Amino acid sequence: MKYEQVPCGEEPHNYTVSKVLGSQSEKCGEDPGAYMQYHGCSGRKSVNICLIPAFVDGQCYRFTTFSLTGEFETPPCGGLEVVRVKVFTNTTDKTACGPSPALALAYPDIKTTYCFTRTG
Repeated sequence: MKYEQVPCGEEPHNYTVSKVLGSQSEKCGEDPGAYMQYHGCSGRKSVNICLIPAFVDGQCYRFTTFSLTGEFETPPCGGLEVVRVKVFTNTTDKTACGPSPALALAYPDIKTTYCFTRTG
């Protein structure tokens, strides 16, 4: 995974650090699959952090392609296995996504819910 610190509010960024873990046994959140964990070294010190994807409202993504860099593919909307995201801030209520989203992710750490619907 490659990473680079950017000032808050500056684009583009594709992840937000939600928590620095004190040990390998700590969890990122209630749904560990919704977070990306990074375990690495900073100098001689071990670093374990939880990362939340920073999806852009209205953007389309394809999740079938795994990237070792932790980046999500952003193809044109309408393709096979492509979803469009709707971002709801200040809520962690997945029901905001409606009756049958393709995927709903809620992050209490940043008070944001991501709702994904199929485009193709």
